[in-house]
Amino acid sequence: MASKELYTPTNADRLRMENDLLALQAQVHRARAREQAASLGELQGDCARLQDEVNHLRGVIQEERAAMASKAVLDRGRYEELRTAQRDLIWLLRRLSRPPLGWVMARRAGFRKLQQRWREQCREE
Repeated sequence: MASKELYTPTNADRLRMENDLLALQAQVHRARAREQAASLGELQGDCARLQDEVNHLRGVIQEERAAMASKAVLDRGRYEELRTAQRDLIWLLRRLSRPPLGWVMARRAGFRKLQQRWREQCREE
């Protein structure tokens, strides 16, 4: 090769350079694949944990709905009506248990049952 001539790669040189480039690209792709596999594993673990949490929360919500369904929800007016009726019943039981009707009513089993059932509220009020 003369000093004034430019270097022109031969076919063997071109193939060697292309082979080196392909080897480097393969290395980069393998490294990226390993990183993606690791991040994919982490994402799958996160996904499984989140699905477990969602299932747990669904169970909690169902339990809360069941608890809410078992409780009777009354509006304020209906609640006041029931409280008034309870007070009236307690007043009637007290009134009927006093003489002169108390002697007659004490003989009735139904009246005695009512008195026993409502005795606690009678004492509280």
